Amino acid sequence: MQRPKRAAASKPISYADAAPSSDDDGQAQRSTRRPAKKPRLSTTATKGKGEGTDAATTTANLLTASELHARGVVKQMDSCARECSLSFYHERNRTTYFRLEDVQSTNDRLKQLRAKLTVAQRLAESSRPYTNSRRNPVEQAKVDETLKKAAQAVVAAEQPLGTFIRERRVLAEAARRVSSAYLPPPSLSYSEPQPDFWTRISPTLIEAVEEHKVERVARALAYVRLGAMRAQHELVRRRHKALFQAQQGEAFVTWPAFEVFQLLPTVERHWIGDVVSKTEADWTSDLPAILAEVDAARRAIKIGFARDVMNKLRATGVYVDEGLAVKLEHPRQRVTPIGASMRSTPIPDCRHLERLFQAGRDISVDLGDIASDVDDSELDRLFSHPSAVLKIKDRRKEFATPFRYPQIHAELRDRGAIGTASCASFLSAADLALSRFQVDVLAHVGLAGLAPTDPTLLTRGPIFPCLRCIADGRKPSMMAKLRGWAGTMDHYDAVHA
Repeated sequence: MQRPKRAAASKPISYADAAPSSDDDGQAQRSTRRPAKKPRLSTTATKGKGEGTDAATTTANLLTASELHARGVVKQMDSCARECSLSFYHERNRTTYFRLEDVQSTNDRLKQLRAKLTVAQRLAESSRPYTNSRRNPVEQAKVDETLKKAAQAVVAAEQPLGTFIRERRVLAEAARRVSSAYLPPPSLSYSEPQPDFWTRISPTLIEAVEEHKVERVARALAYVRLGAMRAQHELVRRRHKALFQAQQGEAFVTWPAFEVFQLLPTVERHWIGDVVSKTEADWTSDLPAILAEVDAARRAIKIGFARDVMNKLRATGVYVDEGLAVKLEHPRQRVTPIGASMRSTPIPDCRHLERLFQAGRDISVDLGDIASDVDDSELDRLFSHPSAVLKIKDRRKEFATPFRYPQIHAELRDRGAIGTASCASFLSAADLALSRFQVDVLAHVGLAGLAPTDPTLLTRGPIFPCLRCIADGRKPSMMAKLRGWAGTMDHYDAVHA
C-alpha cells in the first residue's frame, strides 16, 4: 500500500485545516500524518498565480512576545517597549500579538528619550561641588545657579519621557480594548489578503485617546510643577546652609534647623506652589524679610524653652517667679504660625515631597509668640538656675548628656531634630544629682570650663577625687583615693547612684 502524499505546500493554512477530522477514519489519519501546526499570524501571501513579478504582497507582521526576543527583531528592548506598543489578544489562540513595526519605532523612541535623560543626570551629578567648604556670597550664588540649571535640565528631560510613556500606554490599552471587534473570523486563512487592520480601528483609537487628553495635559503640568518644587527645595536647602555657615557666636548656636527654616512664610514662597519662575534675584530681594523671620523664629524657640523650664520648676516647687510665669503664658490664639502655605496646599503626588509635607505639618512654631514684655535678663536668670537642665528626648544612652539653653538647641539641631522644646526633656532627680557631681568635681580640680563629655578628660589620669565620699565622711582610704575620669564615674554609679 502506497503512503499517502502530503498536501501541497502552496495551500493556505486555515483554522479549518488545523481542526481534527470527525469522520470514521480520523484515527487512521492522525496516526499517519504529522500533528497539524498552530496557524501562524506572521505570513506572506500573493494576489494570484501567474501575475509575474508585480504580484502584490501583504505581510501581517504580527509576532508574539517570545518571537520578538527569539528572532532578535528588537535588540536591547526597552523595559517599557512592550506595554507601550500596539497589540491584541486572540481569544482562540490565547496569545497576545504585537505589530513588529510599531514595537521597533516605540523602542527606538524610548531609547532616544532615555539617552537624553541619562546625559542630563550625569551633567547634574558632575556639577555638584566636591566639598562643602564655606564660600563667599558671590561664589555661592554661582554654585546655586549652576545646580538650579542642572536640576531644571533633568526635569526637562524627564517630562517628554514620562509623557510619551503615558500616551503610548493609553493608545495601547485602547487598541487592546477595541481590537477584538475587528479580528477576522476563525475559519478564514490568515495567508489570504486582509484589509489594513490598524487603519480600520484607528477612528476608535483616536476617540479613546481624546477622552484622556485633558487628564494627560493636567498630569504633564503637574509633573513640571512637582519637578520645579523639588529643584527649588534643594536650592533652598543649600541657601540655608550658606546662611548658617556665615553665622558667628550665639547666632550660630541659635540658628534654626532647616526643618523650621523651610516653613518660614517668605521661604515657602520659593519652593511651594508655582515656583517655576523663581530666580536668584527674587531670593536676594526677599532676603531681608527672611532674616527678620529667622530672628522671630529664634525668639519663639527661646520662649518655648523658657516656658517649659518655668512650668517644670513651678511644678517641683524649686523656683517660683509669678511675674515671669504670667508673662510666659501661652497666647490665647496663634498669631503667625509657620507652614501656613504647606498646610493649605494639597499633599503632592510625589514620594519625596509627600514625606516633607507630612513631617512639616507636625512642626509647631509661632512667629508671633515672642513674649515681647520679657527681656533677655529675665530669661538668662531662668536658664542659669541649677535645675534648668535638659536632655535630648531619646532612649539611647549616648543622648542622656545634660545641656542648658542654648546648647540644647544646637545639639538637637545638629542631630537632625527640629530644635524646639518638644524634642527635649528634663533630667530626673538621679540625672540632676549626677550632673551636679560632675560639675563640682571638675571645679575642684580646676577644670570648671570643660564639659563632662569632653574626650580630653579621659587622658588626664587619676586626678579626680570623689567629693561625695568626702562629704559623707567615709573611710580615709576612700576619701584620699584619686581616680581617672572614667573610674570616677564608675565609682559614683556603683556607690552613690
